[in-house]
Amino acid sequence: METWGEKLSVWLGRAALAVFAALLVPAVLWGSQAGRKEALVLGILGAGALLLAARPAGRRLAGLGRRRALLILALACAAVKLAWVLAVKVPVEGDYAVFWGYANSLARQEVLDNGRYMALFPHLFGYSVVLSWLVRLLGSYIGAAVGLNVVLSVLSGVLLFFLGKKLLGLEAGCAALVLWTLCPSQTMYNSLVLSEPLYTAGILAALLVSVRAVEKIPTCPRLGGLGAAGGLLLAGVNLVRPVGMIVLLTVGLWAVCLNLPLWRRKWREMLCFLLALGAVYAAAGRLGSAWAQRRIGEAPASVPGYNILVGFNVGSKGQWNQADSDHLFQYDSEPGITAPEVQQKMLADAVERITGGGIDFLPLFREKLRIFLGADDTCVGYCSSIRHKAYFRLACNGFYYACALLALAGAGRMWRRRDRSGLFLPLIYTVGLTLAHMLVEVAGRYHYSVLPMLILLACAGLMVEKPGEKQTA
Repeated sequence: METWGEKLSVWLGRAALAVFAALLVPAVLWGSQAGRKEALVLGILGAGALLLAARPAGRRLAGLGRRRALLILALACAAVKLAWVLAVKVPVEGDYAVFWGYANSLARQEVLDNGRYMALFPHLFGYSVVLSWLVRLLGSYIGAAVGLNVVLSVLSGVLLFFLGKKLLGLEAGCAALVLWTLCPSQTMYNSLVLSEPLYTAGILAALLVSVRAVEKIPTCPRLGGLGAAGGLLLAGVNLVRPVGMIVLLTVGLWAVCLNLPLWRRKWREMLCFLLALGAVYAAAGRLGSAWAQRRIGEAPASVPGYNILVGFNVGSKGQWNQADSDHLFQYDSEPGITAPEVQQKMLADAVERITGGGIDFLPLFREKLRIFLGADDTCVGYCSSIRHKAYFRLACNGFYYACALLALAGAGRMWRRRDRSGLFLPLIYTVGLTLAHMLVEVAGRYHYSVLPMLILLACAGLMVEKPGEKQTA
């Protein structure tokens, strides 16, 4: 007989599943209407083909054994990603030139000569400083940046393998790594100098640590160590992209709200893990900010006022626009003003824009949802050197829609099984990141870290539970 805690956890899990579907279904429908209907048809056919092929292929790969299957699939992943970056060279321009320029400066200088732009947007620091280590080691060679992308892509694939294996079994782990290898947009992004592969690998590592901690419940000292490792990972993620708090909340909500029965028996252990996770995240974050300030040469901003202002620009549908960018630099040109003061002024303007009565919020959020989750072909525009872009857009969106449909099938299976497992981590993160981008600047590229989450959920739609596993009560 179910306890009240089990019933409440199941109810909260189903509420999360409903919110996930309520965001993803309209996003796909609205996105596919914008000249992508052929991609949706391809996605439906692709999802059907995967349903037929995934289980027998997964069984065959699993039959090789965990280590051999992982080695073969990781090498295949590396071959695909490396072949793309060797074949496709993309000019370093725009945001990518900013990363590369700062990386070269940080490699030469202990303190930046002109770090004001990085102080305004301190998330640029994390990825730039990692690139600067490569520049010191290998020289100012752009191949080092795309080579790092390949390494991080394979690392993310391996982490997906272990997450899929832990949550759904070895066959699902194999399927997750295969889908990651085949993902067209992820492959194409490897030709660019961008931070997404780095912070996504950090997020996946933090989720794997959390699953191992909560589902295994070892002794308190070991749980404290796992929590500390997770906190360090998330603090590192925050230096690269300010999404560490979303992951922290994701882990907290899953561990507390969806594992209520565990708290009656293992409350000390659960509390030990969560306290270590939060404390190390906060402490390491402070140390990271101090390190960034020392290297940048001035205090970095702590409030994303500009991004919030842009996020509520109706004319640009919450995307980057020249007017808001000019407004930022107008403030920045004031004598004696600091980066935090500039962002505070932008925040005040954002509050005035939001409360001024000139925004019809529902249409704005609809457009932002469509831009953020409605398609996966933004990478094609960035890869300016490729030809036959229409075919690449079709491939990217067709694969994305197939994964989205299978992820919805996985969510449906979780509903029927009254699931409360770690599969909720990718689901809650997807919901959290999507809702966060309803409040700040949005772009199609920003959903990059959602791709592995949809792949994990798609594996739940492709695979039956582990052999001998019963439905979650």
